Amino acid sequence: MAVLAAARDAGDPIPAYRVLMSPWADLTLAGDSMTGREAVDPLVSRAVLTEMQQGYLQGADPADHRASPLLGNLAGLPPLLVQVGSSEVLEDDAVRIADGVLRAGGEAFLQVGYEMVHVFQMFADRLPEGAAAIDRIGDFVRSRVPAAAAV
Repeated sequence: MAVLAAARDAGDPIPAYRVLMSPWADLTLAGDSMTGREAVDPLVSRAVLTEMQQGYLQGADPADHRASPLLGNLAGLPPLLVQVGSSEVLEDDAVRIADGVLRAGGEAFLQVGYEMVHVFQMFADRLPEGAAAIDRIGDFVRSRVPAAAAV
């Protein structure tokens, strides 16, 4: 998200679309799911994200839109497919991304995997929900790639 926004702001070309899986786009660690899902998220916790935040930011402001693109301008971004599990602390980031892009006049599609964990798509070989999510990503990409480019 930050790279897309920076490219847009610089007038550089941006991709025609983007797929986000379990995105973390607000380094202020806001959102109800950050604490509300912590007991059911086996992979990510607020404590882990706090360590990652501190290591990444090195004292910089987490509310700066370059670190937390969710807090910046979401207009002019390419269409987004956003997938997230309902059992992860980052669920609210995903919901707020999709909502913010839509409110800014963009195109966003949110898909929430019921009781799925962080980046549940990586378990596609063991979880039917993961395989279905990968299929939906393929459908999204194919719907945006011109037929001539797909040959």
